Amino acid sequence: HYRNHVLTKFGDLPLSAIDYALVTAWIAELQRKGLAPATVRRCHLLLSKLLAGAVRSKRISRNPCADTDNLPTVHRAEMRVIAPDQILRLADAMADVTTERLGRRVPGTRTDDDAIRQVAARFSALVILGGYGGLRFGELAGLRRNRIDTAQRVVRVDSTLTEVRGQLIPGRPKTAAGVRSVPLPRTVATTLELAVRGLDDDAFVFTGSDGAPIRAGSFRARFWKPATDRADLVGLRMHDLRHTAVSL
Repeated sequence: HYRNHVLTKFGDLPLSAIDYALVTAWIAELQRKGLAPATVRRCHLLLSKLLAGAVRSKRISRNPCADTDNLPTVHRAEMRVIAPDQILRLADAMADVTTERLGRRVPGTRTDDDAIRQVAARFSALVILGGYGGLRFGELAGLRRNRIDTAQRVVRVDSTLTEVRGQLIPGRPKTAAGVRSVPLPRTVATTLELAVRGLDDDAFVFTGSDGAPIRAGSFRARFWKPATDRADLVGLRMHDLRHTAVSL
C-alpha cells in the first residue's frame, strides 16, 4: 500500500504541501481507480499514521488526515457458518477432487497412487482442522508435523506462511494472541493422526504432491472452489471455516 499508493502520491512533496484538499482529492482518485473501500481506508490509515509521526516530531502542527470526510464505507458481508455434517461433506469432496486432479498426471512426473492418496487425505484433514480448529490459511500452510500432538489432542500455532510477490515468506501469527494452543475434538485428532502418518517431525503438513507448501491462490482455484461446488457449498470462502470453528 505504501509503495503503490502513498509513496507515488506524496513521496516527493514537502510535508507542508500536504493538506486537507490534497488528501481528499487523493481518496477520490483511489476510488476512481476501483480500489476496494477497505483498501482505500488502509491506505488512508497508513498515511495518517506517518503524518501523526510528523506532528509528534513537530515537523507539522496538525495531521491533515484528521478531517478526511470522503472515506468510503466498508460493507461487511455476513459471516457464513456451516454445520458439522457440511464440514464432513466438504472434506469428502476435497479428497475426491484432490484425487481426480492429481490423477491427471503430467508426462514426466513421478506422482504415484500412494502419494496422491496421502495428499488427498491431508487436504481433507485441512478442511476438518479448519472447521474445528479455526486456523487461518497462512497458519495451515505453515503448520509442521511437530506442532501436532494427537495424543493430547492439541495443535500449537506459532508460525505462518504468506505468499508475497511469488515468494513464500515464513512469519508469526498476525497478533500476539495468535500464538496459541488449539484443543481439538477426539475425532479431529484421529483424522490428523492418520493424515500425518509418515511425515518427518519438521515437515510441513499440507503440501502438494511435490512436497511444496500450499499457496492460497493456486489451492483456492485448483482444489477449494471445485470441492465447495461439489459439496453444494458454492461461494464458501476458506476463511468461513474459521467463522465456523468459532461458532461451533
